Amino acid sequence: GSDGNFLKDQQIRSEIMNTVMNYSVYLPETYDGTRKYPVLYILHGMDGGNNDWLQDNTGGLWAGGGTMPSYAKEYAEQTGKELIIVAPDGENWFYCDGYNSGPKYMSYFFEEFIPYIESTYAIRAERGSRAIGGLSMGGYGSLYYGTLHPEMFCHVYACSAAVYGAG
Repeated sequence: GSDGNFLKDQQIRSEIMNTVMNYSVYLPETYDGTRKYPVLYILHGMDGGNNDWLQDNTGGLWAGGGTMPSYAKEYAEQTGKELIIVAPDGENWFYCDGYNSGPKYMSYFFEEFIPYIESTYAIRAERGSRAIGGLSMGGYGSLYYGTLHPEMFCHVYACSAAVYGAG
């Protein structure tokens, strides 16, 4: 399950957040930058981080291929389609602007993060090739983003979405 490249704790300088933000990315084994891939933005839950979805069930980073990379590999084997997985660090801001008087995370995500990712990696930057999903707080974020921006995502996945008390 570990075929592909996992780049943990990559960084982007955000003017909106006024800090350096972390993210992690999974690139398929065939990735060489010459052809473009669909992308899945995967959002972590409360008290999580950008590496959560890309670690195995023991908590070891990439030791057994990681949760999402393993699914990506299985999907590729079954369908012949590969994808890039991007996991941003949402800290505990519910992926919103101003949650608990916090920063403008949603503005950062749409105005800086997605454009940066889609210009840095070989990604098909179009609705039909862009999906978003998440767990708990990340499930809330994926539902929130998918509802606010249906023109951006062809698929929205929310696992145990925390849909109360946020926003």
